[in-house]
Amino acid sequence: MGYEYHGSMTENMAGCEGCHSGADSFDINGAITEFEALAAQLEQALKDKGLIDENSAVITGQTVSADYAGALWNWRYLIVEDRSKGVHNPKYAKAMLQNALEALQ
Repeated sequence: MGYEYHGSMTENMAGCEGCHSGADSFDINGAITEFEALAAQLEQALKDKGLIDENSAVITGQTVSADYAGALWNWRYLIVEDRSKGVHNPKYAKAMLQNALEALQ
């Protein structure tokens, strides 16, 4: 949730101020920083397992376990499609990423 202002992206914090007064970034308590770190780990783990390619496209035509399929789903849903970086429910997003990482071990 943001807008471009004079050539740079500005976060629209109006919807957050009711619960997080004084917040000047969506990265409240480092939740987005942590999400991005876990997301990067998951993407690399998926590449290492041969489930996505170097361009982060899902490699099709292979049969995978339910755990691997779940990890792919969490990555695809949370990172590729949602793009909120877990800001709406950071505890749940973190748990999904951690579960996906564990499933790939």
